[in-house]
Amino acid sequence: MQKLISFFVFLIFVFSFSKYSFSADNPYEFDSSQNMYSYAGGEGPLSLPPGSDKELVKQNKKGIAKFIEGNYKVALEEFETAEKVDPSSAIIIFNEAITLDRLDRVKDAILRFQQAKDLAGGDPLIVGSPILQTYLE
Repeated sequence: MQKLISFFVFLIFVFSFSKYSFSADNPYEFDSSQNMYSYAGGEGPLSLPPGSDKELVKQNKKGIAKFIEGNYKVALEEFETAEKVDPSSAIIIFNEAITLDRLDRVKDAILRFQQAKDLAGGDPLIVGSPILQTYLE
């Protein structure tokens, strides 16, 4: 019994120092060093850098909010609206791709991940994304 208690204390200690802590109520956390949302299920959408078009930022934030709620269909619609504001935004295209992945639209996700990579100009948040790399292997 003592070993079992020690084991649980150890687990609590380890998880209290993990990089991300997720609660059951909100499994999402914004990682400002990476400029992206991480979540218990994997990668999440990226936020736009400071100085971006205000309408683009507004639409992207709406998409992120819906993604976090788990309403991926509406999130995709918001990201598609943002794309109309700036069709060359690698971040918006990447966010669409992540959302398409969550909707199990694999073929569409592959196309969007490739487009995001092509537009990224070497941005490590996009080209270094594990999900993008997995899709484009």
